[in-house]
Amino acid sequence: MSSHISPTKDRETIPYPKTLMCFICDIPTPVIESTAYCAKCGIKYQLIHHPEIDEFTVRIID
Repeated sequence: MSSHISPTKDRETIPYPKTLMCFICDIPTPVIESTAYCAKCGIKYQLIHHPEIDEFTVRIID
């Protein structure tokens, strides 16, 4: 009996939060996949998932 493994099904879905509070404006900023962009001040954030501890770090990107 052979089993077919789907690459999309096997990929782990990272549970990114729906919003991130902007560090400057302190307003909720929507997270799309792994990035968030504050429309008020223009800062763009990248969320980095650390599966070994199941936590995120946030990095400011250009």
